Amino acid sequence: EGDCEAVLVLQRGNQDFFDRIQSGPLGSAEVAEAIRALSPGVAAEQKRYLGVWRDGSLEAVLDYVKGYPEPDILWIGFFMVARERQRCGEGRRIIRALLESAGEAGLRAARLGCNVENEDGHRFWSALGFRDKEQQWELSHPEQRLIVMEGRLAGSEERK
Repeated sequence: EGDCEAVLVLQRGNQDFFDRIQSGPLGSAEVAEAIRALSPGVAAEQKRYLGVWRDGSLEAVLDYVKGYPEPDILWIGFFMVARERQRCGEGRRIIRALLESAGEAGLRAARLGCNVENEDGHRFWSALGFRDKEQQWELSHPEQRLIVMEGRLAGSEERK
C-alpha cells in the first residue's frame, strides 16, 4: 500500500481506460481499498496485488486471486500497463509468466471480467488465448456490462 501514489500515476497515464468505465481514475483512498478488497469467501492469503517495476518506475499493476471463484481457477481482477510500455510485449510477458506459474501450481484455468467497452483489452486477452465465457452486469457499477473470459492453463488438460 505504500506505493499507492505510483499506482495513481500509472492509472492517470491510462485516462482513456477510466473514461470508458467510470468518471476517472481512483483516488489514493480508493487505490488503497482496492489493494485490500476481498471478494466474498476469499481469504487474504489468496489475493495478490503486485507492481512490476523497471528502473525505479512502476511498469504495470496486477491484482489476482488464486482459487476464485472455484478452487482450480485464477481470477485476474485488474491488470494495467503504463502507457509508455504498452504495445511492446511487456503486458504479454507479464501475463504469460503469471499463467505459467498458475498452471505449475495446479490451477486449471484463469478468468477475468473485461468491460464490453474495452475493445483493446478484449483483443489483448483474446490474443493470449482467452475466450468469452459469459456476459454479466458488474455489480459495483450496474450500468456496466462485463464479458467473463477464460483461458486454459498449460497442463490443465491432464488435470481434468
